[in-house]
Amino acid sequence: ENIIEPHDLASEMFIVDQGVIMSKGRVYTRGMCIGEEATWSIQEDGEIRGYQATALTHTKVNVLCTHDLFSILDRPQFKVEKLYVRKAIVRAQCCQLAIKFNQVLKKGVKKSNFPLGCQCVRK
Repeated sequence: ENIIEPHDLASEMFIVDQGVIMSKGRVYTRGMCIGEEATWSIQEDGEIRGYQATALTHTKVNVLCTHDLFSILDRPQFKVEKLYVRKAIVRAQCCQLAIKFNQVLKKGVKKSNFPLGCQCVRK
């Protein structure tokens, strides 16, 4: 069974409670998260996942919606955790942008491609 389809909107992440999931060349087991890009996608637009996650065994996952995660982190008792999550999100976004920019540049630095690369960094 597919848990994530390539065209799905990244509005939640999944925490494996039981079973085995295969995605992006990795195996995810109990306690591991998949779909963490939901934490850094823009809530109004979302982000299309672009990959598939498939349960290899009988699997139980917990779903954490982006909105719920940030509602919890906005509580005063989670100030430290909120800061930690925000820093992790910024790091992940920087990595994603660098990868996207590199992919555009690999196509060749032409006058027409460079603005496209800059545009993906601005998003």
